[in-house]
Amino acid sequence: MLVKDYVTRSIRINMSWCRKMWSISSRAHYIAVTGVYFSVLGGAYCSLGKSNTKYAYKAGALAIEQIKLAQRLKDPVLECKCWLYYAEDLIQIGKLKKANKIIYKQAKFVESLQDIAVSI
Repeated sequence: MLVKDYVTRSIRINMSWCRKMWSISSRAHYIAVTGVYFSVLGGAYCSLGKSNTKYAYKAGALAIEQIKLAQRLKDPVLECKCWLYYAEDLIQIGKLKKANKIIYKQAKFVESLQDIAVSI
């Protein structure tokens, strides 16, 4: 048996819940767009960095921002990839020892995952 005001009660909007959901979805969208922006722009600068180290420095700065974003998202696999992007930029500017340390550390991380799909 239905209550008399069932239809009226079912169409009420809980504005505090709507605001919270809007905030969460807006933040998720912002993070997704920011990640794509850093990735595409960083890749372009990295490519240009092969011929001009000025661009390699800019690509490195963008890789650092990607690392921060991955840490904020608490995504260790994405963070590992971003560290490798940063190592590539370091290689372009001649900081080979630092790049080697980063690559070694990320290789250890990948081995610790023990996931055949990731370590191939």
